[in-house]
Amino acid sequence: MWGDPEKTAEILEALTNSFLIEIEDGKYIVHELFREYFYERIPNENKKAYHNIVRNYFRGNLTRSGYSSLNEMYFHTIASGDLEGAKRLPVLYHKQLFQSAKIANRKHQFDLAISYLEILLDKKIVSKEFFFEFALALSGKAGETRREIYWQEADKYFSLAVDNNPNAYYYQRYAYICVKARRLREAEIHINAALAIDAEKPESLLTLALLKEKQHDPKTHKYFFEARIKGENNRFCVVEYVLYLNRINHADFSKAFKEAFLLFGDDTRLKRLIDGSTIDTRFEGLEMISLEEEELDDIEDE
Repeated sequence: MWGDPEKTAEILEALTNSFLIEIEDGKYIVHELFREYFYERIPNENKKAYHNIVRNYFRGNLTRSGYSSLNEMYFHTIASGDLEGAKRLPVLYHKQLFQSAKIANRKHQFDLAISYLEILLDKKIVSKEFFFEFALALSGKAGETRREIYWQEADKYFSLAVDNNPNAYYYQRYAYICVKARRLREAEIHINAALAIDAEKPESLLTLALLKEKQHDPKTHKYFFEARIKGENNRFCVVEYVLYLNRINHADFSKAFKEAFLLFGDDTRLKRLIDGSTIDTRFEGLEMISLEEEELDDIEDE
């Protein structure tokens, strides 16, 4: 196929029209999802070598003003296994490097996030958010590996984060992570600290409910319901409430699911419920989900 120039041109044009690739300065830039698809098809034992090839390309095309090239240099140098080499690179765009660490965290690429943050720490470039982001990366790594050493490091950086910038969000977020990891004693300490700062924060109330569920508190349902009411249009509260009702096979599940789907139909956790075997027997009118919003109004009026 690629030996036929005419066919190749047709394919490239189709990909460009589909926004899967872009042309910039005479080069084809591949869409991130497209790139990830093919990247995952590369055998793991070959990936470092390919990253090194790309690293060398960017090294030869690096300019002082080229943030994207420098950012790519950091990524591919780290991915090739040369963290010390990455530390020797100039940090001309430390804010963007920190942003890359945050993005890696959100994608659960914890090793990459840790590497970015270690570079900034090595160069003593530390922002107000730095310690909390490091705690998130290390706690994520702890969850992946189940190694206590990562929790110890995560707790250390979390303490530095709240010492420098105590706020309800930091305490709530870390408490939620601890609940999921079944570190219930730590979760209780952190969620109480969050509520002491802001007793009405919906996310904190929902995290408290999740903690009470793990502790088998008889008033768990009350905690969830209060969080759902307080966070009426809050994605975290609405979706977690539905998931809780699903776990306990509660009679209110169908109604709560319908309300949640109308608010946050794009949520992957709700979509997984649709794909599961439990929902179809308890949610009458499941076919409504696939209809357009105006059609939903007509159905509800009948």
